[in-house]
Amino acid sequence: MGHLALAHIGQGHPELSESYARRIAAIETGTFRTSVHDLKRRAMVAKIYFARKDYVRALQAIRNESSPGLFSLIKAANIFNPVNYIFTPFIYGTISILDVVYIREFEPRFIEYRCLLETGELKEAKQGYDEALAEPRLSGFGQMYYLVLYDRGRIALLEGDAEAAVDYFKRAISVIESQRSSITLERFKIGFVGDKQAIYHAMVETLAKLERPEDALEYAERGKARALVDLLASQKDFRSNTQAARTRELLNELNELERKSLASTNNKVKGGTVRSTNSTINAIKAADAELASLISVSTLSSRQIQSKLKPNETLLEYFYHGEEYLFAFAVTTDSVKVFKLDGKGLKEDVREFRRAINSYPGDSWKMGSEALHKRLIAPLDATIKNKKHLTIVPHGVLHYLPFNALRKDRFLIEMHTVRLLPSASTLQFLNKKTHPSNNLLVFGNPDLNNPDMDLSGAEEEARAIANNWEDAKVILRKNASETLFKKASGAFRYIHLASHGEFNPDVPQNSRMLLSPDVSNDDNLTLSEIYALRLNAEMVTLSACQTGLGDVKNGDDVVGLNRGFLYAGANSIVASLWSVPDESTRVLMTTFYSNLNSMDKRDAMQKAQLLALKKYKHPISWAAFQMTGGSVSAAKHEEDYFSRLESV
Repeated sequence: MGHLALAHIGQGHPELSESYARRIAAIETGTFRTSVHDLKRRAMVAKIYFARKDYVRALQAIRNESSPGLFSLIKAANIFNPVNYIFTPFIYGTISILDVVYIREFEPRFIEYRCLLETGELKEAKQGYDEALAEPRLSGFGQMYYLVLYDRGRIALLEGDAEAAVDYFKRAISVIESQRSSITLERFKIGFVGDKQAIYHAMVETLAKLERPEDALEYAERGKARALVDLLASQKDFRSNTQAARTRELLNELNELERKSLASTNNKVKGGTVRSTNSTINAIKAADAELASLISVSTLSSRQIQSKLKPNETLLEYFYHGEEYLFAFAVTTDSVKVFKLDGKGLKEDVREFRRAINSYPGDSWKMGSEALHKRLIAPLDATIKNKKHLTIVPHGVLHYLPFNALRKDRFLIEMHTVRLLPSASTLQFLNKKTHPSNNLLVFGNPDLNNPDMDLSGAEEEARAIANNWEDAKVILRKNASETLFKKASGAFRYIHLASHGEFNPDVPQNSRMLLSPDVSNDDNLTLSEIYALRLNAEMVTLSACQTGLGDVKNGDDVVGLNRGFLYAGANSIVASLWSVPDESTRVLMTTFYSNLNSMDKRDAMQKAQLLALKKYKHPISWAAFQMTGGSVSAAKHEEDYFSRLESV
């Protein structure tokens, strides 16, 4: 009943949990035979109210013991029961009954301490947390340990001691990052309070207040990396670019060490396991740095990020948690600055802007364009002034925002080239040398056995693009199969997929490209299969791909098709945020590919979009296409930037 109640709350129906809470509270646990279940009963009622943020009722539930004293008697009987010593090692991974009792008792204690904190009883909450941190066994249970450290840091903040808070948050994050996936065994878990991103946000906010923008940026990056690790923790079939056999061996070793870590509650064993786990992760980093970035928190320092930018480039990274505000970092080769921006209603404003764009041919989009520019770009104007290139690292709903269509007097794309990154730390994996044997592979209008899914415009687009390129290989209709793509894609410098693409914001791992089915494969090139590709591509274009605007789950990092193709070996991705008109897409794409013969990819995309803007005006026709990744290389005879813009 408790789990059903929590499920209703998790699905946004807290009112359906009330009857379960009352039925659990009414269960008789006041007799000698039933009192052993009293703490569990109270804890479950408290969990339900806690999940509803009704901290007063949660505190009442946890303290409403049916028969004081009887539980202690039952606990003592269990400690001396020899049967428990036989089964405990198999169930809990430890021979210590006292450890087992400690685990069972501490969860309701934690709920009590958190309720005290949330209701303003700081002195009592602080005393409880300090007593918990003084208990050596707590450090053996990472799921509880990091939450206690986080709450203790929150108390330090409320007491005005920001430096102490940073220390507690740093320790909590260290615990979180010591393992690849969250502890999922139910006996250690309070899932609805296990919001790790809240800790990263608290750390970023505190460091920003202490005027330490470089450190704040690094923890923002670590928060995004942690979110990615959590989303992909169950992924077992990542391919390895180098030392494949050794990497597979290390991955198997890591999985076994983490299994032992989760099963063990003995501190000595736990500590040794953690050290072994860290050693194995370091070995994976040495063998395959990209793979390591997906299974552990592996990020660049602020100085390393700066070193990978060009003098005429600004990186804008956004980071937020909750609804009140967001942080924006403006990074150049010689400075890192942090700004606190208004975040209220941001999700709905982005949705409304996209709805307005898709209400073609109206011009209601103009209001949203200017309002979002004022909120997200204008406060950073001084840091991007006279910078040719903008690299933007979105967060949350901003992954769905066409930044190039934001404007004040002019559109952002008129002033700067614009590229996106999943995180600033992916800079370390871009601009790889590619040595493919062929030039351009074009897949157009795959036959999906459904006339409603045909893309006749995409087929024309595929032919038009190929006409401008020597040795282009064009694959259409039934020949444009998943099987052929897997076999051929690694041999081409440029890959153009004019097909349906679906991004699943609720389960990003289920995102897919639709290609023709055959006897060997279905029509779904899933994200897992994309990760397993071995590409050698300078660029992959997903021409008919679209990312429908759904809820970005806690922790953000959108693990969509873009990141999958980047990991598979592409230096850059071009994809669309919505379904785009056939004619304008054909014009934009053919211009873009023609431009690639004489200029950098970012310049090529900017000029193609400016031409489409001049011809079609409305952003539905040109603003959907976003470039992710990509290099910034100077043209052979680069003219003055702003005079070139005027010529366009």
